Amino acid sequence: MLSLSQHILDIVEAEKENKFHPTDQIELNQIKFKTCNGLYEINFGQLDKMKEIKKIEAVVKSLDKGYISREAYRSLARIKPNIPREGAVSDARQRINSEMKKVIPLTLVNLSQPTVFDPITEEPDITDNIIITNILESIGKGGQRRVTDILNYIVPSYVKQEILIPEVSTLHIRISGDGRNVGRKVKHVMIVMTLLNNLSGLQKLENYYTLVLYQGAETYESLKNVLVPLISDLCNLKKNGFNQIDGNHWPVELYFSSDWKFLAICLGIKAANAQ
Repeated sequence: MLSLSQHILDIVEAEKENKFHPTDQIELNQIKFKTCNGLYEINFGQLDKMKEIKKIEAVVKSLDKGYISREAYRSLARIKPNIPREGAVSDARQRINSEMKKVIPLTLVNLSQPTVFDPITEEPDITDNIIITNILESIGKGGQRRVTDILNYIVPSYVKQEILIPEVSTLHIRISGDGRNVGRKVKHVMIVMTLLNNLSGLQKLENYYTLVLYQGAETYESLKNVLVPLISDLCNLKKNGFNQIDGNHWPVELYFSSDWKFLAICLGIKAANAQ
Protein backbone atom coordinates (compact mmCIF):
# COMPACT_ATOMS: atom_id res chain seq x y z
CA MET A 1 0.00 0.00 0.00
CA LEU A 2 2.89 2.35 0.77
CA SER A 3 4.50 1.78 -2.63
CA LEU A 4 1.15 2.31 -4.36
CA SER A 5 0.55 5.62 -2.60
CA GLN A 6 4.07 6.76 -3.45
CA HIS A 7 3.48 5.82 -7.08
CA ILE A 8 0.27 7.88 -7.10
CA LEU A 9 2.14 10.85 -5.65
CA ASP A 10 4.73 10.58 -8.39
CA ILE A 11 2.01 10.58 -11.04
CA VAL A 12 0.35 13.66 -9.54
CA GLU A 13 3.66 15.52 -9.36
CA ALA A 14 4.37 14.67 -12.98
CA GLU A 15 0.96 15.85 -14.16
CA LYS A 16 0.90 19.13 -12.25
CA GLU A 17 2.55 21.13 -15.01
CA ASN A 18 0.23 19.72 -17.67
CA LYS A 19 -3.11 19.90 -15.83
CA PHE A 20 -2.81 22.96 -13.55
CA HIS A 21 -1.52 26.51 -13.69
CA PRO A 22 2.06 26.82 -12.38
CA THR A 23 0.97 29.33 -9.70
CA ASP A 24 -1.71 27.02 -8.26
CA GLN A 25 -0.94 25.49 -4.87
CA ILE A 26 -1.86 21.86 -5.53
CA GLU A 27 -1.80 19.40 -2.64
CA LEU A 28 -3.06 15.85 -2.71
CA ASN A 29 -5.24 15.17 0.35
CA GLN A 30 -7.17 11.97 -0.32
CA ILE A 31 -7.62 9.23 -2.91
CA LYS A 32 -10.36 6.61 -3.07
CA PHE A 33 -10.31 3.53 -5.24
CA LYS A 34 -12.12 0.23 -5.38
CA THR A 35 -10.82 -3.24 -6.17
CA CYS A 36 -12.31 -6.69 -6.12
CA ASN A 37 -11.23 -6.95 -2.46
CA GLY A 38 -13.01 -3.80 -1.30
CA LEU A 39 -12.93 0.00 -1.07
CA TYR A 40 -9.72 1.79 -0.06
CA GLU A 41 -8.94 5.32 1.10
CA ILE A 42 -5.49 6.90 1.11
CA ASN A 43 -5.02 10.11 3.13
CA PHE A 44 -1.93 12.27 2.61
CA GLY A 45 -0.32 14.76 4.95
CA GLN A 46 0.00 14.90 8.72
CA LEU A 47 -2.97 13.87 10.82
CA ASP A 48 -4.38 16.69 12.95
CA LYS A 49 -4.85 14.79 16.20
CA MET A 50 -6.77 17.57 17.93
CA LYS A 51 -9.17 17.89 15.02
CA GLU A 52 -9.68 14.13 14.99
CA ILE A 53 -10.39 14.10 18.74
CA LYS A 54 -12.98 16.87 18.34
CA LYS A 55 -14.58 14.95 15.50
CA ILE A 56 -14.89 11.77 17.58
CA GLU A 57 -16.28 13.75 20.55
CA ALA A 58 -18.88 15.27 18.21
CA VAL A 59 -19.85 11.74 17.14
CA VAL A 60 -20.24 10.70 20.81
CA LYS A 61 -22.48 13.71 21.44
CA SER A 62 -24.61 12.94 18.39
CA LEU A 63 -25.00 9.28 19.39
CA ASP A 64 -26.10 10.22 22.91
CA LYS A 65 -28.52 12.94 21.82
CA GLY A 66 -29.96 10.77 19.05
CA TYR A 67 -30.17 7.60 21.20
CA ILE A 68 -28.25 5.63 18.56
CA SER A 69 -27.24 2.16 19.73
CA ARG A 70 -23.85 0.55 19.24
CA GLU A 71 -25.24 -1.97 16.75
CA ALA A 72 -26.85 0.81 14.70
CA TYR A 73 -23.58 2.76 14.59
CA ARG A 74 -21.69 -0.34 13.45
CA SER A 75 -24.14 -0.69 10.58
CA LEU A 76 -23.57 2.95 9.63
CA ALA A 77 -19.80 2.43 9.78
CA ARG A 78 -20.06 -0.45 7.32
CA ILE A 79 -22.03 1.75 4.92
CA LYS A 80 -19.84 4.84 5.39
CA PRO A 81 -16.23 3.72 5.91
CA ASN A 82 -14.80 7.21 6.54
CA ILE A 83 -16.65 7.82 9.82
CA PRO A 84 -14.77 7.00 13.07
CA ARG A 85 -14.70 3.34 14.04
CA GLU A 86 -16.86 2.12 16.91
CA GLY A 87 -13.78 1.27 18.99
CA ALA A 88 -12.49 4.85 18.80
CA VAL A 89 -15.93 6.18 19.72
CA SER A 90 -16.15 3.81 22.70
CA ASP A 91 -12.70 4.89 23.92
CA ALA A 92 -13.70 8.56 23.64
CA ARG A 93 -16.90 7.93 25.60
CA GLN A 94 -14.98 6.16 28.38
CA ARG A 95 -12.47 9.02 28.52
CA ILE A 96 -15.25 11.63 28.76
CA ASN A 97 -17.01 9.61 31.49
CA SER A 98 -13.76 9.29 33.43
CA GLU A 99 -13.12 13.05 33.25
CA MET A 100 -16.68 13.87 34.33
CA LYS A 101 -16.45 11.47 37.29
CA LYS A 102 -13.51 13.50 38.57
CA VAL A 103 -15.39 16.79 38.20
CA ILE A 104 -18.83 15.60 39.40
CA PRO A 105 -18.43 12.36 41.41
CA LEU A 106 -21.25 9.84 41.25
CA THR A 107 -21.83 7.75 44.36
CA LEU A 108 -24.12 4.93 45.43
CA VAL A 109 -26.54 5.02 48.33
CA ASN A 110 -28.49 2.12 49.79
CA LEU A 111 -32.24 2.70 49.58
CA SER A 112 -33.06 0.24 52.34
CA GLN A 113 -30.74 1.78 54.95
CA PRO A 114 -30.72 5.38 56.21
CA THR A 115 -27.76 7.42 55.03
CA VAL A 116 -25.58 8.48 57.95
CA PHE A 117 -24.69 12.17 57.84
CA ASP A 118 -21.85 13.77 59.73
CA PRO A 119 -22.82 17.37 60.61
CA ILE A 120 -19.21 18.27 61.43
CA THR A 121 -17.65 17.44 58.09
CA GLU A 122 -20.92 17.92 56.18
CA GLU A 123 -20.03 14.94 54.03
CA PRO A 124 -22.47 12.02 53.60
CA ASP A 125 -21.27 8.62 54.78
CA ILE A 126 -22.30 6.60 51.74
CA THR A 127 -22.66 2.87 52.38
CA ASP A 128 -21.08 2.08 49.02
CA ASN A 129 -18.89 4.84 47.59
CA ILE A 130 -17.82 3.03 44.42
CA ILE A 131 -17.98 5.33 41.39
CA ILE A 132 -19.97 3.67 38.62
CA THR A 133 -21.16 4.43 35.15
CA ASN A 134 -24.59 2.83 35.18
CA ILE A 135 -26.25 3.07 38.59
CA LEU A 136 -29.21 0.98 37.50
CA GLU A 137 -27.11 -2.18 37.47
CA SER A 138 -27.40 -2.42 41.24
CA ILE A 139 -30.81 -3.40 42.57
CA GLY A 140 -31.73 -1.65 45.82
CA LYS A 141 -29.20 1.14 45.31
CA GLY A 142 -29.45 4.61 43.86
CA GLY A 143 -27.01 7.11 42.45
CA GLN A 144 -26.63 10.66 43.67
CA ARG A 145 -24.49 13.69 42.88
CA ARG A 146 -23.84 16.74 45.02
CA VAL A 147 -25.58 19.94 43.97
CA THR A 148 -22.46 21.94 44.90
CA ASP A 149 -20.32 19.90 42.50
CA ILE A 150 -22.75 20.61 39.67
CA LEU A 151 -22.82 24.34 40.50
CA ASN A 152 -19.02 24.50 40.46
CA TYR A 153 -19.16 22.96 36.98
CA ILE A 154 -21.93 25.06 35.37
CA VAL A 155 -21.62 28.50 37.02
CA PRO A 156 -18.37 29.47 35.20
CA SER A 157 -20.01 28.83 31.82
CA TYR A 158 -23.05 30.91 32.84
CA VAL A 159 -20.72 33.74 33.88
CA LYS A 160 -18.93 33.47 30.53
CA GLN A 161 -22.28 33.75 28.73
CA GLU A 162 -23.11 36.80 30.91
CA ILE A 163 -26.20 35.06 32.27
CA LEU A 164 -24.74 35.44 35.77
CA ILE A 165 -22.86 38.50 37.03
CA PRO A 166 -20.53 37.99 40.04
CA GLU A 167 -21.50 39.91 43.20
CA VAL A 168 -24.78 40.94 41.53
CA SER A 169 -26.80 37.91 40.46
CA THR A 170 -28.68 35.50 42.71
CA LEU A 171 -28.76 31.80 41.88
CA HIS A 172 -32.38 30.72 41.41
CA ILE A 173 -32.20 26.92 41.72
CA ARG A 174 -35.22 24.80 40.89
CA ILE A 175 -35.41 21.23 42.18
CA SER A 176 -37.81 18.90 40.34
CA GLY A 177 -38.69 15.27 41.00
CA ASP A 178 -40.97 12.57 39.70
CA GLY A 179 -41.30 8.82 39.19
CA ARG A 180 -41.70 7.03 35.88
CA ASN A 181 -42.63 3.59 34.66
CA VAL A 182 -39.95 2.05 32.47
CA GLY A 183 -41.68 -0.92 30.91
CA ARG A 184 -44.37 -2.82 32.76
CA LYS A 185 -42.58 -3.70 35.98
CA VAL A 186 -39.57 -1.38 36.34
CA LYS A 187 -39.94 2.08 37.90
CA HIS A 188 -37.39 4.85 38.19
CA VAL A 189 -37.38 7.96 40.37
CA MET A 190 -35.36 10.98 39.25
CA ILE A 191 -34.62 14.33 40.86
CA VAL A 192 -33.04 17.06 38.73
CA MET A 193 -31.98 20.68 39.10
CA THR A 194 -31.77 23.67 36.79
CA LEU A 195 -30.93 27.35 37.08
CA LEU A 196 -33.91 29.60 36.42
CA ASN A 197 -31.53 32.46 35.59
CA ASN A 198 -31.27 31.10 32.05
CA LEU A 199 -34.86 31.76 30.98
CA SER A 200 -34.18 31.09 27.30
CA GLY A 201 -32.80 27.63 28.06
CA LEU A 202 -35.46 26.29 30.43
CA GLN A 203 -37.01 24.14 27.69
CA LYS A 204 -33.68 22.58 26.68
CA LEU A 205 -32.81 19.17 28.07
CA GLU A 206 -29.08 19.90 28.36
CA ASN A 207 -29.76 22.57 31.02
CA TYR A 208 -31.18 20.00 33.47
CA TYR A 209 -28.77 18.08 35.71
CA THR A 210 -29.56 14.82 37.49
CA LEU A 211 -29.08 14.87 41.26
CA VAL A 212 -30.68 11.55 42.26
CA LEU A 213 -31.69 8.51 40.21
CA TYR A 214 -32.75 5.14 41.57
CA GLN A 215 -34.77 2.15 40.53
CA GLY A 216 -37.95 1.72 42.53
CA ALA A 217 -41.28 3.30 43.36
CA GLU A 218 -41.98 6.69 44.89
CA THR A 219 -42.09 5.94 48.61
CA TYR A 220 -41.47 8.06 51.67
CA GLU A 221 -38.87 5.62 53.08
CA SER A 222 -36.72 5.45 49.94
CA LEU A 223 -36.79 9.23 49.42
CA LYS A 224 -35.99 9.80 53.10
CA ASN A 225 -32.89 7.58 52.86
CA VAL A 226 -31.54 8.78 49.53
CA LEU A 227 -32.17 12.54 49.95
CA VAL A 228 -30.20 13.11 53.17
CA PRO A 229 -27.13 14.61 51.40
CA LEU A 230 -29.31 16.68 49.05
CA ILE A 231 -31.41 18.10 51.88
CA SER A 232 -28.28 19.05 53.80
CA ASP A 233 -26.78 20.75 50.73
CA LEU A 234 -29.98 22.71 50.09
CA CYS A 235 -30.22 23.85 53.71
CA ASN A 236 -26.62 25.02 53.60
CA LEU A 237 -27.14 26.84 50.28
CA LYS A 238 -30.28 28.57 51.56
CA LYS A 239 -28.56 29.70 54.75
CA ASN A 240 -25.03 30.55 53.57
CA GLY A 241 -25.31 30.85 49.79
CA PHE A 242 -22.96 29.21 47.30
CA ASN A 243 -19.23 29.79 47.71
CA GLN A 244 -17.57 29.08 44.37
CA ILE A 245 -14.12 27.52 44.17
CA ASP A 246 -12.62 30.70 42.65
CA GLY A 247 -13.88 32.77 45.61
CA ASN A 248 -17.12 34.25 44.26
CA HIS A 249 -20.12 34.20 46.61
CA TRP A 250 -23.64 33.77 45.25
CA PRO A 251 -26.90 34.20 47.19
CA VAL A 252 -29.32 31.35 46.54
CA GLU A 253 -33.10 31.16 46.16
CA LEU A 254 -34.64 27.68 46.06
CA TYR A 255 -37.74 26.52 44.20
CA PHE A 256 -39.44 23.12 44.12
CA SER A 257 -41.47 21.71 41.23
CA SER A 258 -43.34 18.39 41.11
CA ASP A 259 -46.76 16.85 40.71
CA TRP A 260 -49.09 16.54 43.71
CA LYS A 261 -48.22 12.90 44.41
CA PHE A 262 -44.47 13.49 44.68
CA LEU A 263 -44.97 16.57 46.84
CA ALA A 264 -47.37 14.70 49.14
CA ILE A 265 -44.85 11.87 49.59
CA CYS A 266 -42.09 14.34 50.48
CA LEU A 267 -44.40 15.96 53.04
CA GLY A 268 -45.56 12.60 54.42
CA ILE A 269 -49.19 13.14 53.40
CA LYS A 270 -51.07 9.96 52.56
CA ALA A 271 -54.11 11.55 50.92
CA ALA A 272 -55.45 14.92 49.86
CA ASN A 273 -57.71 15.12 52.93
CA ALA A 274 -55.13 13.76 55.40
CA GLN A 275 -54.09 15.87 58.37
